[in-house]
Parts: sequence; structure tokens; C-alpha cells
Amino acid sequence: MAALNPASSVGSNTRYKLSEFQQYEAWFFTVKTRAKYNDIWKFIDPDAEENALREPQEPERPPVGEDLAGQEEYKYQLRKYEVQMKALRELCVYITDSIDWTCHVHIREAENVHEMMKNLVTAYKKSDSEVLGELEKEYNKLRKPPRRQDLNIWLDQWNNLYERANKGKYTKYTGLSALLDFVNAVKSVNPFFAQITHRELMQKDREGKELPKLTELTRDLAHELHFAKSTSGSDPTRFAATFQNRSTDQPSQDDKPQPPRGSGSNRKENRPCMCGDIHRFADCPYLFASNRQANWKPNPDTMVKVMDTLQNNASKRAAIDRI
Repeated sequence: MAALNPASSVGSNTRYKLSEFQQYEAWFFTVKTRAKYNDIWKFIDPDAEENALREPQEPERPPVGEDLAGQEEYKYQLRKYEVQMKALRELCVYITDSIDWTCHVHIREAENVHEMMKNLVTAYKKSDSEVLGELEKEYNKLRKPPRRQDLNIWLDQWNNLYERANKGKYTKYTGLSALLDFVNAVKSVNPFFAQITHRELMQKDREGKELPKLTELTRDLAHELHFAKSTSGSDPTRFAATFQNRSTDQPSQDDKPQPPRGSGSNRKENRPCMCGDIHRFADCPYLFASNRQANWKPNPDTMVKVMDTLQNNASKRAAIDRI
């Protein structure tokens, strides 16, 4: 393979252990993306037919006296050939540098990049049953709350598992039960987001409506935590989520006007909301996103006050939950 030995500057600083499921998938995706970008995947595709080309073919020089159009076409094809050959040589170096040294045994005798890819895929690609086992192991790990783990990494891992399972049509990890397991896992991070989201999922399931993607839930949670942090300047996991897209047609028990107990009694509808304004909980824009006008902007101090109230007042938390 002396012809496929360019400068090592195009190598990789990351070394993938292909025996590990997630690292193999990340490596294969990276190689395939690079190859497709340079229009050379057809030369290295491990699933290509045996008689497929393994490298670009140099164009034949046109005979003397060829017209101008023929000369220009030759120059174009020659330039394309040179670019593809350069990309193929660089990809060869990348593959060699990007895999752990224990994987080199599978590529030492390879005659071209296609053979390198075919050998590595044959050695490390998981069978369907192995993929299912790896997903199950990863899924069980993610179902546990992210106690000391970086929350953003944990959410990315959920997204990654969901996308892979969705691509492979492993519905156990994309359906209602998976969404509920995710919601249950985030209770310790944001209990109110978990509470509201759980109820909305169950309602959609009862009504036969389309369930959201798990990636939508992770995005919403990240948005809630980012908003809490930006308004309070503190750890966002201390605060409750602002509630999204909840129906306000039915007021809670605490929000319904109560009959006066005496001529001098005030009705509950005249009591201030936890945000300080006079309205029902169900009409509060700080509690329900559906109440927010297009130009509505929250007061950071009020938002923190509302979140702290929900965090520390069980009766008001229960009242909100009943809406």
C-alpha cells in the first residue's frame, strides 16, 4: 500500500476502540461522512459489489487535434481524478490513525482502502442481537438519574440512543415507555417539568394523539434549565420548570370562586397569585406558557419567586398540579 501513504498531517487525534459499540458507530459515521463529502465512498463502501472500482480511473488524454471542448473536458476529469486520489490517500491515513492499535491487525495486509474498510467492518460490526443487547445496557444505565454526571452529556446520550434506536426501529427505546422512563429519571433534576410532562404524555396516549420525540423532551428540559439559570444566576436544578402548553379550560379547586363565608369575606379569585398579580393560577403567564402574549417578558425576580414558592410550598404545588 505504498501508494496510499501521504503525509500524516491528515491523521486523527482521536483513537477509536472499535470493539466498543458506540465508538465503532461514531468511527464508521465519521469515515463515511468524510468519504461522501469527497465523493469517494463508492470506492471504499464495504458493501459494494466485488467488481466495483476501488479507486478513481485516470482519464485518457485526448488525441492531438481534439477540439477545445474535448480538451476542457479532459482537464476537468483529470482535476477530478487528482482530487479524489488525494482524498483517498488522506482517508487511508485517517483510518489508520483513528483506530486503536489493537485494530491494526485487520488492515496490515489490505491492498486498498476498500479492503481496509471491509476487514474492519467484518471484524467489529455488531449483529442485530448484539446491537439490541448494547442498546438495552445503555438504556438501563440512562434510566438512572444523572447524579454526578454532566447534565448536558447525559441528555446527549439520551438523544444518541433514541436516534440510533429509531433508525434501527427498536421501538422499545422510542415509544411511550421510553419517554416515561426519561421523565422519571429527570425528577431529581426538575421535578415539576417531570410532573407536567408525565401528565401530558399520558393524556396524549389516552387521546390517541402523536407522542413527542424524546429529542423534543430533552430540548425542552435544557431550555427550562437554561432559562432558570439565566434568570436566577444559580444552579438551575434548584428551580421548577415553567409549565408548557397546558390547558387552562378547567380551573383547579383552589382557583374556582368560592361562595363567601360571610358578608365581609373575600373570594379566592381576589387573592393575589404567587407572582403577585391578581388572577387565578390558571391564568398566570409565569406558570403556563399558553398564557404568554407574543411580547411578554418575564421579570427575573418574579420568576425566581414563583419557582421558590413551588419548590417549598407543597399545597400550592398540588394546586398547580390539579389544573
